[in-house]
Amino acid sequence: MSSSLDGKVAIVTGSAGGLGKVIAKHLLAAGAQVVLCDINETALEATYNELKTHGKCIVIKTDISSSSSIQELFEKTISQLEKVDILVNNAGIMDKFDGAADCEENLWNRVLAINLTGPYLTTKLAVKHFLTRDSPGTIVNICSLGGLLGHRAGAAYTASKHGLVGLTKNTAAAYCKNKIRCNGICPGGMDTKITSAIANGYNQSGLEIVQKTMATNPGLCDIDQMANLVVFLCGQDSNIINGAIINADMGWSAY
Repeated sequence: MSSSLDGKVAIVTGSAGGLGKVIAKHLLAAGAQVVLCDINETALEATYNELKTHGKCIVIKTDISSSSSIQELFEKTISQLEKVDILVNNAGIMDKFDGAADCEENLWNRVLAINLTGPYLTTKLAVKHFLTRDSPGTIVNICSLGGLLGHRAGAAYTASKHGLVGLTKNTAAAYCKNKIRCNGICPGGMDTKITSAIANGYNQSGLEIVQKTMATNPGLCDIDQMANLVVFLCGQDSNIINGAIINADMGWSAY
């Protein structure tokens, strides 16, 4: 087991399953104590039971779209583990590939609340905590190629991820003098987002635009390698990396 993050406390949002769960597992393997947080309490408990043998972790049910719930997340974390060193903003939802003319306002508001406002609120509290402790802190945002391009999703998801890229860069610029780092990762395909959106209904013409981009997709990205990249960005060996948006997509965005 690596000790690169020994003594560090990490919050991973959306960690009841998928990429968030794997990120949590790899952070534990690197020696960090991990706060598992998600709105799905049943899945959260199952993940805790699976990961508790890998290292110290705690569970805090969190609604990432609620400022009061996020406030409670930080209060409970600091009460139980005394501090926060690492924040991984992983929680996010897909839209239905609607363009602006077809996107329902309630869907727009929900996607922006979870994909952008939530990370803003967690970042706000994390940075305030880092500054209070006068110690280095690290934030990693799981962005998306949809935050760099206009044809990977619908209007709501695309806008939210473009916003998250901007939040990442601004946070790095605003607090680099305080030794606070903030970086973003834009993963390539990992097989769950589009299929989940399709299962819940979708805009046919919007999906067709997205599907055209699949012709140049080199393949699905390994989720463990993605988690390893997150761990690297949280550790000392990446101290010179700040404000970076890293395309981890096997070259998909290079086409």
